[in-house]
Amino acid sequence: MADRIKKKFENILYYHKTKILAGAAAAALLIWGLFLYGGESLDTALYGEAVNVQISRENLDRICRMGIESLGKDPQREQILLETGTEIDADNPESSAISGGLEKMTTSIFAHEIDFMICTPEIMEYYAGKDALEEISPSDGYGIDITGTAFTDSEEKADRQIMFCIFKNSEHKEDARRFAESLLPSDREE
Repeated sequence: MADRIKKKFENILYYHKTKILAGAAAAALLIWGLFLYGGESLDTALYGEAVNVQISRENLDRICRMGIESLGKDPQREQILLETGTEIDADNPESSAISGGLEKMTTSIFAHEIDFMICTPEIMEYYAGKDALEEISPSDGYGIDITGTAFTDSEEKADRQIMFCIFKNSEHKEDARRFAESLLPSDREE
């Protein structure tokens, strides 16, 4: 019986040696890759969308890192995600249906996925009219003016107003509010 098992094993090795070696090499490469890159992704502390606002990647990364630190979170474990490139025509929302931006935003808002939005005043008014925004304060209304803060690139036009809005459906409203406040100059009067 042992002799028969030995011959079967030798037969398998003779005919399938390359497949076995390739499989072992692939498994070793996978294990090495997981070890090298940790196999873990960062948890998302806050998720936002920049609508009709262009922000450079360098500026965006810097702001999100500063925001995580201002929330007292560990930047090695958590992150603030801010998607850019969404364009919506607030005067003619039907035209935004072609790009899918409006549908994406609406789905994210009502699925409790999106916490805040960086946008122009027209977009803020559009979503305030849809009763989707949290009133931040009586003086600020539905958005905090962050024009001239860290979100404004040096080449950004000074005449373009940028607002920070928090969605009513957000499950992280207080963190979003603290993140917005961390963007403002410390001498701002409440």
